[in-house]
Amino acid sequence: MFRTHRLWIWIAAGWALLVGICLVEIWPKWPETKWQWALLAVAGPPLYIFVEWLGEKVAMPTTQRVRNSSAVSFGRILVLLLRFAVFLAVVWGAIAIGSLLLGR
Repeated sequence: MFRTHRLWIWIAAGWALLVGICLVEIWPKWPETKWQWALLAVAGPPLYIFVEWLGEKVAMPTTQRVRNSSAVSFGRILVLLLRFAVFLAVVWGAIAIGSLLLGR
């Protein structure tokens, strides 16, 4: 039984750490109402993890073999820029929708 409590304490500490990271990310626009604080505490960590995962997938290098570095590098740069543009569009869209929902 003590191990179960210890597990939940570590889960709660990890969740609190992620909420703290989310607070640092949105500083200085911290939540003002109880509803906004509750939304940050509940939805902040999963959204933060999702955005980090999405950013890692966007910047993931391709697994193809490089034959000619001069010809392939321009194509890879173009693909990476396109991936990054899509990533920014998704993040900015999520921020815009969140701002509308929170009334900011």
